[in-house]
Order: sequence, then structure tokens, then C-alpha cells
Amino acid sequence: MNTVKTALLNEKDLSNWCGYKRRGDIEKFCREHGVKFTTGKDGRILTTQAVLDAAILGESSNEIEFT
Repeated sequence: MNTVKTALLNEKDLSNWCGYKRRGDIEKFCREHGVKFTTGKDGRILTTQAVLDAAILGESSNEIEFT
């Protein structure tokens, strides 16, 4: 298993990566760049490294895989 590709990215990780601090701005960034995500119980954003890579590199992926 490649742990880098399946690693979960939380809202703080995404904030550090894209530079936005507010949840709404992070969501907007994700939507604009095709980064599929889900939200936790309290609305915090979650995705995976593989989904982020696929969106940024222009690869097609319709599923978020949590393994």
C-alpha cells in the first residue's frame, strides 16, 4: 500500500497546501479545481492525497477512496 497516495488530508492540511484559511475559501478552491471532498460531523473538509493529485494533475477520478 502506498500510504502517501491514500493519506487523508484534513482542512488544516488543505489550508496549508492552498493558502486559504477560511473553510468557505477552501471549499471554493476545491470546487474550482475539481478536488472532490467530503465533510465531517462538524463540517470540516476531508479528502485524500490521491484525489488532490488527480484533480491538480488533470487525471479523472470519480471516487474518494478511504482505505
